[in-house]
Amino acid sequence: MLLFGAGASVEAGLPTAVGLTEKVLSHFNGVFGLGGVHAVLDFVHSGLKFEDSKVPAGRMRGTLSKTIDIERLLNVVGLIASRHELDLEAFISSWQPSVQSLDYPRGSSFSSFKVSRFIERLFREIEQEPRRRSTRFLESDFQDAVRGVLEPELRRSQFERTLTETMKSLQGLLRPTESVDYLDPLADLTERQGRLVVATLNYDPVAELYFSNKGIPVSTGVEKWSETFDLSFPDTAVSLIKLHGSLNWELKEREEARIARQLVVRGWENIDEQPEFSPAIIFGQRDKLSTGGLVAEGPFL
Repeated sequence: MLLFGAGASVEAGLPTAVGLTEKVLSHFNGVFGLGGVHAVLDFVHSGLKFEDSKVPAGRMRGTLSKTIDIERLLNVVGLIASRHELDLEAFISSWQPSVQSLDYPRGSSFSSFKVSRFIERLFREIEQEPRRRSTRFLESDFQDAVRGVLEPELRRSQFERTLTETMKSLQGLLRPTESVDYLDPLADLTERQGRLVVATLNYDPVAELYFSNKGIPVSTGVEKWSETFDLSFPDTAVSLIKLHGSLNWELKEREEARIARQLVVRGWENIDEQPEFSPAIIFGQRDKLSTGGLVAEGPFL
């Protein structure tokens, strides 16, 4: 068995974990409708850099305070998003005010737009059938509409949204830009052994792309996971175990099943043409080697 770490995809033109942080920050900078996501990422990134600057050089976990890797960044975003579910909150008198203001910003142009559209539609209906709408019913309808538009957005954490949107963005940011032929020793090893097992900590498409280019059959073992709840590898030359998920996997809710979620594997070749989805991947110490969150419902380590 071979184990691929984070650096295995760098020669294919993919960024390192630290470089990916900078790409993500740049990606959301100035994107219409996603300013809140960039604000959250910048807030957490700056906070981590500030905290690292206070640690004596001999005790620094990394080499430089400015090198914040993507997993550390998103791990903190996820922790803040779920802060009200943490046992630790019982011992925290108050969170930093910026956390609350970023998480649930006042006002929403999107909500205002939807409410104004509802008002326009409602008045059109009144003009068409004025006798069917009394003042009492109009007031009730209006309150229900406003509540239906605003409450879901007020409940939705901006930190949760940031985590979801960032994971979606990785599908475009983690694409090979250089040749993957540096992995040729894998083809040689597969030919000599007849079979090869590769475990990878990466969720990018580099390994699958390489074996596909060489015409070598490869399986990630998750095609039947939703039915068996186990990894199942067919009789293929290469078994690829993606320990932290994959950018082309999606966990979807489903009602009539013995398990709550279904794992859908999408093809890499036309992933840009498919409806947008949040990939089934895990980040940081909070999710890895645990039994909660996605781990209990997906084939992750």
